[in-house]
Amino acid sequence: MNYKQRFIHSFRCVYMLKDYPTFKENDFEYLRGKIQVLLPEKDIFKKEDQNRLADLFGKLDAEILNVPGGHVGFIVQSAYYIDLMEKFLEKNII
Repeated sequence: MNYKQRFIHSFRCVYMLKDYPTFKENDFEYLRGKIQVLLPEKDIFKKEDQNRLADLFGKLDAEILNVPGGHVGFIVQSAYYIDLMEKFLEKNII
């Protein structure tokens, strides 16, 4: 698929969204307690943006954790991150 085809495909996908009903807060109720957000201390996003993200998911009783490192930390410290995620999954039986 060339650039023009990808562009047209993307444009059509976005255009189709206009026909979808506006989401309501309770549409996401099934996710309550099933979300874990890991916020790296050295992120490409500003702290205020991380806080906005945490606030959005906090309404759904998400587990919000500040973790060491940055995006590369997910690779370099993978055992640590995997342990956090496995504990969350075990606790929430997902």
